[in-house]
Amino acid sequence: MNIEIPDEISKVLEAQVKKEKKFPSVQGYAVYLLKQIAEKIEKTTPVHFSENEEEKVAQRLRALGYID
Repeated sequence: MNIEIPDEISKVLEAQVKKEKKFPSVQGYAVYLLKQIAEKIEKTTPVHFSENEEEKVAQRLRALGYID
């Protein structure tokens, strides 16, 4: 996949790469940033359970005495 980065953003990324010297290229830095964002999204996305899974959890919580 290729993503076009507007010039004003590309310039900011280039400056950061030159300043930090942690990344070999703007592409490497952009990939790093996108990974960070993707991880945050995954952590904040609620987990959805099927009815069967929810019932199993409820049964387990009842067996442990957490719910009646």
